[in-house]
Amino acid sequence: MQHKKDAVYYLKDIENDKIAEIGIELGLAFSTLQSCNNENFRDEMVEAWLKEKDQVMDKTGAPTWKSLRSVLHKLSLAEAVESISKGTGANKLPS
Repeated sequence: MQHKKDAVYYLKDIENDKIAEIGIELGLAFSTLQSCNNENFRDEMVEAWLKEKDQVMDKTGAPTWKSLRSVLHKLSLAEAVESISKGTGANKLPS
């Protein structure tokens, strides 16, 4: 899935604890994040978000680059926001 690879790429320099915060802000449950394998944490968090698990639709709506940028901005991750803004549109990310 190309969009998953893209999203994981833009999050590559962010530590797992911050990735967990991003997941929570995107609407994923703590239990979902706990079930992610530590070695593939970033990939599994993105996949759960793209599959709209837990309260994703209630919290941020459909997975879009715009919603990801918004959460990253809220968490003061400006470098990742800038990278996404340069490389994507606000298109819906398919699951």
